[in-house]
Amino acid sequence: MPRTTVPQPPRNPRARRPPTEAEILDTALALVDAGGPEAGTVRRIAAALDAPANAVYRVFPDRAAIVSALLDRLLGEVDEAAAGPGDWAGQVEELALTLRGRLTAHPGAVPMLMTVPLTGPNAARLGERVRDLIAGAGLPGEDVGRGARVVTVYVFGAITLGDGTEDLRWGLRRVLSGLRTPI
Repeated sequence: MPRTTVPQPPRNPRARRPPTEAEILDTALALVDAGGPEAGTVRRIAAALDAPANAVYRVFPDRAAIVSALLDRLLGEVDEAAAGPGDWAGQVEELALTLRGRLTAHPGAVPMLMTVPLTGPNAARLGERVRDLIAGAGLPGEDVGRGARVVTVYVFGAITLGDGTEDLRWGLRRVLSGLRTPI
């Protein structure tokens, strides 16, 4: 008995492997770089990847999760060794300026800093580095975390507001000198 072949339906061109987290974040960053924070929507990311939106939702539950992961990736690109030799204040300043340079290389991402909590592993590592440096100020143990928070809030705020290098440096030096002043 001759075998008959069953015709296969035409292959859906959109039926391909789902995008990876890295592909989604690469695409989101490219969109945000080109069009600002509003350009990084789930639908636009999916369209740029030639994938349905639900393929993006399989990796990230919502846009906020994409923004959070994207910012954490950028924070991970900050070379923690940038805080080189010198006193604690000089190291904090160098780290802040390195962070500013890295984030402002992606100006569309900067406004996103204030839209989601920065809770990823790279944000935690950077926060720990700032706490370690602030501990060098000689603050009592319970004040180290507060001091690190003040410095972090100032630095991210200054970057978000568009402060240039000299303005960031000037303000940060005032903040750091305040940490050394007993209350």
